[in-house]
Amino acid sequence: MGDLLLATEATPSVVWPYFVILVDVCLVCQLRSRVAKNLIMTLGAWLLLLGLESTYRFGFFDLEGLPSQEVRRTGCDCAKLPCRRSAFSSFGIYVDQMAVVLLDFYFTRGFASSLYEEHNKMNRVIVATEKIATAFSRFDLETAEAVIVTTPLPPPPFFC
Repeated sequence: MGDLLLATEATPSVVWPYFVILVDVCLVCQLRSRVAKNLIMTLGAWLLLLGLESTYRFGFFDLEGLPSQEVRRTGCDCAKLPCRRSAFSSFGIYVDQMAVVLLDFYFTRGFASSLYEEHNKMNRVIVATEKIATAFSRFDLETAEAVIVTTPLPPPPFFC
């Protein structure tokens, strides 16, 4: 709703980046990827609606309950705010905004997946180390050797 209010005041629409943060939270907290994808589709539809309205002015910005014409800012010299944009301009803005959302989704998803993969590797190492330490504390070298041989441990990290 904040985007709609800002658009009717002829100001740049700056509320949509919060959707990007919600998508990142969904990915990092391992919520279902369906939630993140639904957020992206909802945001895409919303940005498309705002772009179409700013181009063709079919009345969405003039809905009841929005600020009256006197309260709106006078940032341009058209008769009725917000001023109309060209279709090419609206398309470019839409592509830019969706590129930010989709690229962020792609990079954050890759980061989150790699992070959880490393986390799972470390958990396997900790469990194997626990078993080995327990076997050593009982002076049971055969069990410790069996754990070392049968547990596929990741290679040590390589630091540059």
